[in-house]
Amino acid sequence: MIKTRDKDKEKFNELIKNSLHDEYMYVRETALVVGDEMIDHVNNLFDEGLIIEDIKLLYEDEDTFLWKDIIRIDGKRFLTTNVQFWKDGKNWREMVGGKEVSDEFTSIKPLLVSRAQMIR
Repeated sequence: MIKTRDKDKEKFNELIKNSLHDEYMYVRETALVVGDEMIDHVNNLFDEGLIIEDIKLLYEDEDTFLWKDIIRIDGKRFLTTNVQFWKDGKNWREMVGGKEVSDEFTSIKPLLVSRAQMIR
């Protein structure tokens, strides 16, 4: 369970900033966020009490990073799906979608198809 960002907020912010491509865009269900706005958004989530209860990597290659996590914020739990597209070694585009889940929802299903199976 992750309850906070790195204790050194400035270091945390620098790590995020260094990973973002100059053309970075983050698409949420209700907004488009760019550059430094993303850093502020993530910091605001942690400041508001975001808890990451579980996280599972589902797919990764040199251009794509896909994971799901269960988060808790404002007393509600959400299952989120996160995908990043990388360009020039940096996070270029990011999309997140989520749905509210009950306390009975306990685990993220593992990847059912491997990359090798997808290529066949």
